[in-house]
Amino acid sequence: MEIKRINNDDAEQAREYLNIPVPEIRKLFQKIVSTYNTHLKSYGVAPLWKETIDWENLTDGEFIENIDTKALQMVFLYKYMQCFVHKDTVSAFIRKYNSPVSVL
Repeated sequence: MEIKRINNDDAEQAREYLNIPVPEIRKLFQKIVSTYNTHLKSYGVAPLWKETIDWENLTDGEFIENIDTKALQMVFLYKYMQCFVHKDTVSAFIRKYNSPVSVL
């Protein structure tokens, strides 16, 4: 298996990886929540998102407004789990949706 490297020095490549549309973010987030519910919740592992929010009934704007930094990090890393990703690239992705932010 080949692992791809996301080059943070290449602005064009970084921009390509940072442009994840909100519907895709929502889909990836739902996969993470589903995996958490199936495999981790029964062991008492705390989620990295607010469980009191009905995520499925939020508009895209409300969704982005309510998702926190750690959940966005998980979404980005889940999407690129077969890649080496520099922490500055993750920070740039988070800043795109939640700023100001201190990540990692």
